[in-house]
This record gives sequence, C-alpha cells and structure tokens, in this order.
Amino acid sequence: VSNTIERLIQTPSYFWATTYGNGVSRIDKEGKIQNFNQRIGLLSDITYYVYQENEKNAWIASEGGISIFENEKLFHNIATPEKILAITQYKNTHYAVSEKSLYEIHHYTLKKIGNVYLIPPN
Repeated sequence: VSNTIERLIQTPSYFWATTYGNGVSRIDKEGKIQNFNQRIGLLSDITYYVYQENEKNAWIASEGGISIFENEKLFHNIATPEKILAITQYKNTHYAVSEKSLYEIHHYTLKKIGNVYLIPPN
C-alpha cells in the first residue's frame, strides 16, 4: 500500500486505501493486497473514495472521474472534467459528488442535480 494515503474505507468485504498518486489498494481479511491503478484502466491514480456495491463490484472516485471494476477488471469509466470526491447509492440510484456539484448517475452518464458548497473544517 502506498505511503500517500488519502482515505481509509472499511466495507463488509474489504479494507480500502485511496491514495494521492498510487491508485487504490484493497486489502482482504487474510491481508492480501490488490492494487487498482491507471495501468489496469483507472482514470487517475489520484483517488478519493471507493463505493463497494457488492463483493465483486467497486466504484472508484478519482481526479479523472469514476472507474467501475467488476471481478477485479475494469468494467466502465465515466470521465469527468472535475474530480469526483464520493459515490453512494440510495434505493436504485447512484450519486456522485464533486467539489462543485451533485450528480445522479444513469446508464453510466452523469446528470447534474444541484450545486455543492464545501466548507473547510476550520
């Protein structure tokens, strides 16, 4: 796992480490590490968040947009002009948040549904 960790995320199946420049590392219960980066299709190695839809499907938010992996292989990329900071699902709809906007994700395209105003923690 990179020494430039952006965020640590725990899901029921894995522990994830997003990084600033080295993609995402996924750690399983036995300690096995699987790396996801641009060499295998990730849009950017600067990553911010992982939404694990199920044990086989992960959505990775990055500087370049959203990369969706299924069974450890790239399934689809959604390139964006702004970095995606988080992804979630409510009922049957996926949502993404950037520094400026909230998006609904339909058929792997983003539809802006509102503005976001981020306030620094201090």
